[in-house]
Amino acid sequence: LQQRRTRNRGDNTRNEIPPHVVPIINQMKTMTSVPEILDIMVANSPVAKVQEVGCMKFRNLSSHPSFISGIRDAGGIGYIIRAMDQHISNKGVQEQGCAALWCLSVNGDENKDAIQLEGGITSIVNAMREFGGNICLLTWAIGALCSLSYHPTCKVFIGSSGGIVEIVRAMQAQGSSTAVQELGLKCLWNLARESQSNVESICYHDGVTTTVTAISDHSSCDIIQEWGCKVLCVMGSFYNDMHNNDVLRSIVEVGGLAAVVSIMRDHMRNSDVVSASMTFLASTAQIPDCCENIVSAGGIDAVSSAILAYYQSRNGDTIKNQGCSILANLALHSS
Repeated sequence: LQQRRTRNRGDNTRNEIPPHVVPIINQMKTMTSVPEILDIMVANSPVAKVQEVGCMKFRNLSSHPSFISGIRDAGGIGYIIRAMDQHISNKGVQEQGCAALWCLSVNGDENKDAIQLEGGITSIVNAMREFGGNICLLTWAIGALCSLSYHPTCKVFIGSSGGIVEIVRAMQAQGSSTAVQELGLKCLWNLARESQSNVESICYHDGVTTTVTAISDHSSCDIIQEWGCKVLCVMGSFYNDMHNNDVLRSIVEVGGLAAVVSIMRDHMRNSDVVSASMTFLASTAQIPDCCENIVSAGGIDAVSSAILAYYQSRNGDTIKNQGCSILANLALHSS
């Protein structure tokens, strides 16, 4: 019974809708006026189902450019967030709230600013924490964080508010979901770029191991292979920027280097995958005691094959240059 209560937490409000509210909900479903939708949400703020339908309407309307600024200017973003905060234990409100914030966040920095200033990032993270077993909610939530992570201020706040912890947990809990893994990797990659504190947080919360697991479990999915390599690449790049090879060593220790070499070998025709793999190996090859790991993982054969495969390619100069640099470092540091 306790498991059932936990699993269904937030769904019981479905049977608590006051009879007089049912016609209002049905009316809301056909509305397109942002002020009218907001008025109904404000007047019925204690009723979770009204808030859920309101968030769903804003999610749908935000797919039309003509409504986006109207939702923001009318205070819709702030009210979505307040509805989520007021009904934290209601799955429907949290799911539709995250969905609406994702749809709004992809449409301009003004919306990203508004979401961050109104406390939306904290609300999204709380929703993930509250409903970590709900794959649909997690997909919307990670999508929203991924979009917001392109904004410099939001990127910092996601890291400091526990967003990285919840993204990694979601990827671990939903290992079979291609959508969760893809969005999670994209978000980790963006959060790690130009942010030492986020890189350290990803390492501390097992993000490297989770990335390697995603790569291993979805070996036939090119996009997960590509973004997995990019995560390891941007993490490893801090060796060059900070002269700190602890991150790269940790990647090697959990099997990341071997996974990258295997990916490059199996996806040789995908130039994006090969380029991301070569970038990671180029950073790793600069650490003398990691060169033997590259050699033992079959790195010389994989790098040489990549150089030959892209030798006559119009866009293959970067791959060829990286390959030559890797081989030169291997020759210098490995017998």
